[in-house]
Amino acid sequence: MFYIPTPKEIREARISSDLTQKACADMCLVTVNSWARYEQGKIQMSAPIWELFILKVAQLSLEAKPV
Repeated sequence: MFYIPTPKEIREARISSDLTQKACADMCLVTVNSWARYEQGKIQMSAPIWELFILKVAQLSLEAKPV
């Protein structure tokens, strides 16, 4: 079963990752307008886009840690 995030979860995940809507949209290969609409609840984010976002944020987190 795929998880569909709520608009609040999408926004909170972006903010806690210290990313702009544009950065998130670029990471997930969607338009900034689409990302904004996900956060506003005007359209539902698909599970694959949410999963891609989570994976990309995790990758950024790993890259930011010193070795």
